[in-house]
Amino acid sequence: MQMFFNNGEKVDEILGAVAEHVIRLKVEDILKKFPTDEKGSLKVLLGSWIDHNKNHSEKFRKWEEKARTEGDTATYSHILQAVEKIKEANKQLAKVLIEL
Repeated sequence: MQMFFNNGEKVDEILGAVAEHVIRLKVEDILKKFPTDEKGSLKVLLGSWIDHNKNHSEKFRKWEEKARTEGDTATYSHILQAVEKIKEANKQLAKVLIEL
């Protein structure tokens, strides 16, 4: 049975044009990004959460600076506390990631 894509190209010809080691590298890369086991998935999620927290922390810092320049010390203090808690959470997440 011969298989074809929409444009009429034979599947065999397209796949045959790519070296096996290139296909294996691509599959390995996909499995690293989207692991199938729970431990691998947790590693990916932890890295994502850490990056996400860093982005939020940077945004909080900007608002903390605005509050400080406007003289709103209570808001400034609370935002600063939140930023520190996010940093601490990231340290803990990073420890878990290292342990995995």
